[in-house]
Formats: sequence, structure tokens, C-alpha cells
Amino acid sequence: MSILDTETNGMSASFPKSLIFDIGITSIDFGQRSKGVHVALEKLASDYCSLDDLAEMVIEIDGEAGAIGFQMLMRRLSSAGFLELSYFYKDTVLFKVTPSAYKEINQLKDISLDEQMSCSKSMTMFFEDFSCKIDSPEALCTINIVDYNLLEFIFRCAESSSSFTLKEVAAHIPYVNLTQDEVLEIAKSLASFRVFVATQIQESQPRVWWTRPDIQFHHQSRMGYHNRGFGGTYRFVGELDPLPATRGETELAVLFDGIDENSILRNDMSLYEAMETRKSVRRHFDEVPISKDQLGELLYRTMRIRRVFEGDKDTLLDRPEPSGGSINAVDAYCAIRLCSGIDSGLYRYDGLRHGLDFINSSDKDIHRLMTGVPLDLDSTQVPQVMIILAARFGRVMWKYESMAYALLLKDLGVILQSLYLVATSMGLAGCAQGGGDSLLFSNLIGCDDLVESSIGEFALGSRYPKEVSK
Repeated sequence: MSILDTETNGMSASFPKSLIFDIGITSIDFGQRSKGVHVALEKLASDYCSLDDLAEMVIEIDGEAGAIGFQMLMRRLSSAGFLELSYFYKDTVLFKVTPSAYKEINQLKDISLDEQMSCSKSMTMFFEDFSCKIDSPEALCTINIVDYNLLEFIFRCAESSSSFTLKEVAAHIPYVNLTQDEVLEIAKSLASFRVFVATQIQESQPRVWWTRPDIQFHHQSRMGYHNRGFGGTYRFVGELDPLPATRGETELAVLFDGIDENSILRNDMSLYEAMETRKSVRRHFDEVPISKDQLGELLYRTMRIRRVFEGDKDTLLDRPEPSGGSINAVDAYCAIRLCSGIDSGLYRYDGLRHGLDFINSSDKDIHRLMTGVPLDLDSTQVPQVMIILAARFGRVMWKYESMAYALLLKDLGVILQSLYLVATSMGLAGCAQGGGDSLLFSNLIGCDDLVESSIGEFALGSRYPKEVSK
């Protein structure tokens, strides 16, 4: 037995004749089990127990033969992510390790004491339910810090230097009432759960490519790394009303003319030609700027609302481009510098009435919004029109869990491609932007940035005559 003793706890269980573990999304049936196994698992579900104590409990009821089946069952429960580990020193719980996915905790067995280590950039430390926790997606577990001396120990390791060996940590970072050998055991345990990672691994490909926000977003928005609710869970049903699919009507500042769809069908370039000739066009021809009719046609063909209809639990929208769950939570705003027939300012496109709702006319702030990311690193040109794609986050998050923001970015990609293809077909200059000032945008529309904010931008204008492709 190592200095650190471990005990185990079952995550959740029910005990009919057939042993069934319910994980919310689905259930796992482990078949019929003996009375001794049921008694041991009832104990395990209610409290932390060592595996040796549980095995003795089974032997006392079922005899020696029952121990083998019990050990096999425990291995299956562990591989399915049902067992929580608790690490003790004497009578003090230091930390608990809970599987973060319905898989076996990916614990390293062979830990080098002399290898240079550093704090993992894939782990996340957070506070929840009055305790400090560490998500370790590579180890497929969450570590619940029980002894706050351990939290101080981790902080001091992180600030000690860019890298360290476990021997150095044990020798130079004290831990209340523990000897150097005992501290070394704690450091080894943390390294086994990827709190500490070999520096050589973390600084080599492919890990060196990943920033902390990128790797965390990837882990948290995909299945396999966690066991939280995922997909359309509708977790707020009965607690919060869904946001309305459309906004209340206001007087439109700009009403676009109707679109002759038959003319578009007769004269538009083919999809193949639009895709093959599509390119990012960054220069705008200010002598003959984009017109009101051109802007209206592009918005109509990409962002109008064709239909409002009722889903099972909320109101949905139909637009020309697809959207996850038909929610269509991304709206188009137009920051206009130069467009014949429309005054400069910030507007929101009303896809139901095919017009623009006036939002703001602050030239200084709108200029900042449009120049946050330059069209061309070698140019100071400001777009004639910046289409700002903004998400109403609650529309998606009311239904979807864990994947909601990732879903919005997928919707954004579809919209950007639609804008590119229609702009190409219409002979306009279009270019998706790499970023934008979301906080400035939210301030301009007078909204909390967690309620609605920009997630993408598309610069739009007229092309120089020699660049027009049709």
C-alpha cells in the first residue's frame, strides 16, 4: 500500500434483480448478481469503501467464489466510468477523482521523478458547489480538491518556475504536516491525472499548436471528454421561457423593394461558377458604391425569414441557409459607411419585413467597429458596408447543452459561405473578417454581451469595374 490510500465510491445505482446502472442518457445492464454483490454495491453507492473491504463483504455472504465475480464487475464499472476515487492521507481526504466521461479514468501508471514537468494547459480550475475542482480532459476526470493545503501546493508548483521535476517539488515546496516522501506521493498522483504534464510533451507537436482556450473549447464542446448533458436536452423547460423567435415590430428606417425571383433564376450564374470564381475581394470602388437595391437583394437571398413555425417546444424559423434545430439565432446587422440610397449608421436587418431597423448613428464608434480588423494589412480602406452577424445566445442555449456556442459557429460558417456565393454571383466585393470587437458592438446596440453579441463579420462593397466577374 502506498502512502496515499484510495477508496472507491459508486456514482449512481439501482438494485433490482438485474443490476442496472442508470446514467441519464442511457442505462447499462450488468445482468443478475448475487446477494453479496448487491449488499456491497449498496454500501458503495452510499459511502466510500476500500475494494478490499467490499470484497470481504461479498465473501462473507457469497463465499470465496463470489469474490472473483465481484472483482470482474468492479473492473467493468471502472471501465464504464462509474467509480469515483477518494485519496486519503491517514484520516484526511486530500482529493476525490470523478470520471468526467463514461469511460475509464485515463490514469498514467509510470511517472518519472526526474523528468521536467509543468502544469497542464488543458486543465481548467473552477469553483462549483462550494468546492474547487480541476477538469483534466486528457485524464477523463475531474479532481475535487478537499484539503485546501493541496490547492496551495498546486499554486506554488505553478508559480515556482516554468518547469520542475517531482523530486524538486517534494524537496522545495512544503506541505503542512507531511514529509518529503509523502509530498512526493501527492505530486506523483497529480501527475498521473495530468495536472502536471511532461514539459517535453507539452512543448512538442501537436500540443504546442494548441492554446489553452482552443483546447478547452474543443474538449468541452465535443462528446467523449465529458459526461455532462449534450445536444438538445431542453434543460430550461419549465424554468425559463424560450426567447421569442422574432423581435417586436418597430418602424423600419429602410424598406427594401420587392425582389424579382424569376429574374434571378433566369440570369444568375450557376452554383458551380459561383463556387469556382469565389474569392475574397478587399478593395471597394467608392466612386460607384454599393446600392440600396444590391444590399437588399443580398440580404433577401441569404438572411430573410421564409417561414415562422412551431416546433415541439419552441418557435422556429426557416431561412435560405440551414441552421441547427431550425433555431436561426444569428441575425444580420449592417454598419453602413457608404451605400447609395441609405444614410450611414448601424442597422438591423428585419428578415420578416425585408427592411432595416435603425440602431445607432455614432460615426466615431461605428468607424471603430468597421476598422477593428483591416480589410487589407497594407490598406487603410474602410468597408462600404460591414455585415455584422450577431447571435442571440439564449435562443440556442435554451435547447442545447455543451455544444451551443459551437453550434452557433457552425451556423456562422454556413451564413458566411452563403454571403460569399451570393456576393460573387451579384458581382459584389465580399470578404469574411477574421475577428471583431464584440463588446463594442454590444454597447452600440445597448445589450448585455451575454444576451446578444457579434460572432462574425463580412465586409461588403462594390467592385472595381475590371474585377467584376459577370
